[in-house]
Amino acid sequence: MDPNHRKVARPMPPLKRGMSMSAPMRPAIRDLKFYRDATMRASREALEATVLAWPGVARKEMMGCLVYFRGKRFFAFLVTGGLVITKLPDADRAALAKRRGAKPFAMSGRTSSKWVQLPVAKPADLKPLLPYVRKSYEASGP
Repeated sequence: MDPNHRKVARPMPPLKRGMSMSAPMRPAIRDLKFYRDATMRASREALEATVLAWPGVARKEMMGCLVYFRGKRFFAFLVTGGLVITKLPDADRAALAKRRGAKPFAMSGRTSSKWVQLPVAKPADLKPLLPYVRKSYEASGP
């Protein structure tokens, strides 16, 4: 390569209708060890429409899942076919554990008795869970 050659910055592609520069521009979600976006995209988008509007929330790929943080603490994450809520008082965790399909979260042979995994097959499945997600968010502190 010519040592005098400089890389030229490429112009940004034009924004699509309804987008603004202040809107978060996120790359496509890739499949992870425990999360498949092709299966969960509609549910992910429904969840994110709510939680990403809360102060200090960010989405990260971690532990093979799509994890939602408030600052440095995570409060929920998506796995294929489900939502895991991580920070709940005992009474709320017990109430969720009674829901059909609820179970303690298990990964790689380890089970967390404090994290509740709930089935999510479609965006409507999230609606009754959002108050618990909010409680987990609030428990994760500022």
